[in-house]
Amino acid sequence: MKKIFYLLTGLILSLFYSNSSYSQATSATYAFASNLNAVITGNVTANAAIPGSSFTTSYSSSMLKLQPSVTWPTAVTTGFCIDFPLSGASGYNFTITGITFNAKTSGSSGANVASLSYQVDGIGSWTSFASTVSIPSGTTSNGLTFGTLSQTFSAGHTYIIRINLYAAASGTSASRSVSLQNVAFSGTTVLPVTFKSINLFKTNEGVNVVWDVVNESGVKEYVVEKSLDGKVFTSVGEVAADNSSQYTLPDPSQTNGIVYYRVQEIDIDGMTAYSATVKNNQSETTASLIVQNPVQGSLLKVQLSNVPKGVYSLSILSNAGQKVYAASVISTGGVLSLTFPLPATIKGGIYFLQLAGNNFNLNKTILIQ
Repeated sequence: MKKIFYLLTGLILSLFYSNSSYSQATSATYAFASNLNAVITGNVTANAAIPGSSFTTSYSSSMLKLQPSVTWPTAVTTGFCIDFPLSGASGYNFTITGITFNAKTSGSSGANVASLSYQVDGIGSWTSFASTVSIPSGTTSNGLTFGTLSQTFSAGHTYIIRINLYAAASGTSASRSVSLQNVAFSGTTVLPVTFKSINLFKTNEGVNVVWDVVNESGVKEYVVEKSLDGKVFTSVGEVAADNSSQYTLPDPSQTNGIVYYRVQEIDIDGMTAYSATVKNNQSETTASLIVQNPVQGSLLKVQLSNVPKGVYSLSILSNAGQKVYAASVISTGGVLSLTFPLPATIKGGIYFLQLAGNNFNLNKTILIQ
């Protein structure tokens, strides 16, 4: 019994676009030569650093000097720290990939130790996320680092990044101090999702809105909106985010003339972002790609109807996305019947047939016997 497999039907009006800079380098550097503020690069917000309550602060030799009022502890202790409030710019997640700094221990022999932890929005527990670093006594050690990091923080929150400071060994006095300079946080910022493409599939029932995304993180839902003038949009419906790479929402309404569509992303923190806007002319005649399915005798027989005039590529793709056949097709805009002999190297099975060109696509799933 013949079975006809359809991947997509109807007219595809699509806009493919990529945001090559969706992942942007970002940094916050606290020079500590004269103040507690940071120099910011990229989509990150960095408030002034906050020394722990056990320290008095001063500036010496263009460094921030942290002097305790009591004997140094030998483990992480409240008050022996310096905090850095960081957050992604509006709507951006950010990932810390490195923290470097210049530092020295002074006032008595022996090293101090630095460790990292963070807290969300200034409440709750602290989470450690890096190995410790030794701060030797004597001259300044430049380029100390917590190693290679990959800690991601979601948009909509302020994260307190804390450098804890304590002595490497017991018996240290309050005369010992730690001085810091050029504490640099480096990493990337990304939107919770990047819209890769948005496509409109014209069907007999209306229009299917299909959008592809990458880098989805912390997204709650998508809202498809449409407009008759490209300015005032109303909601068509919602789709819950589930970490898919592609989503679909049908719009069964029939509206004559041009209709504009876009997709709004809403993340779990209430931030929003929009896809590009695409348009569909509902009064246009539906284009179609008809295939004699299943394909038999190594002959691919197709019929094009109302495909816009132009030169197109007709391709057969395997399930793995590998192109196993390609031919050039010239559409006259009306009805066109074509037959293509297929090479013997194409084995029997299910394949994807694609007609593409001139910002236009038609796709079918075919069975080759």
